[in-house]
Amino acid sequence: MDKFNPETIKEENVDLILALWKNYNAIQPKIAKVSRAASILLDWITACMEYKIKKATLDGIKKSLTDVKPPPF
Repeated sequence: MDKFNPETIKEENVDLILALWKNYNAIQPKIAKVSRAASILLDWITACMEYKIKKATLDGIKKSLTDVKPPPF
C-alpha cells in the first residue's frame, strides 16, 4: 500500500470510526497509559476522520455556492 486516501473509507467503517472520533478526548488518555503505538494509531485514525468530515463540509459549501447565482446588475 503506497498511499492512503481518507476519502475512500467505506461508509460502514466511517460509522465505526465516528464513535472513536467523537469520544477521542475520553479515550486518548486511557489508551496512552496502555500503549504508545495504540495512542499513535488512534491519533492517526481520528485525524483521517476529521479530514474526511472537513472535506465533505467544504465540498458541500462549494456546491451550495455554485448553486447560488449572483443577481444580474
